Amino acid sequence: MEVSQQQKQGESKEYSVLLFQSYQPAEDLGRAFSDRSILQTFIDVEATVPNVLATLRTLYALSCLEEVVAFLRYGYLSIDNVAAIRKEVSRLYRELRPHALALIISFK
Repeated sequence: MEVSQQQKQGESKEYSVLLFQSYQPAEDLGRAFSDRSILQTFIDVEATVPNVLATLRTLYALSCLEEVVAFLRYGYLSIDNVAAIRKEVSRLYRELRPHALALIISFK
């Protein structure tokens, strides 16, 4: 039974997560750990390169939040939060557009 279904039956969020016996929590935690590691690398390198990397880091972090359904499933993000994240991601894409070619060349 999904966490949201348990919560609808009156169970607490913590108890519902504990009852959710499948691979999903382990997969979600693994993804969160790798996303955090990538973000930490961005932060460590950011001090040595131009400001565009900070924008890329923010875009990456928000994209991770936007893609991971677990944040909605466990109630940490609302539909309104996801809409605000999508709007900010679009804004960041527009901000990065002038730097796109330079960024692509930098990966060669």
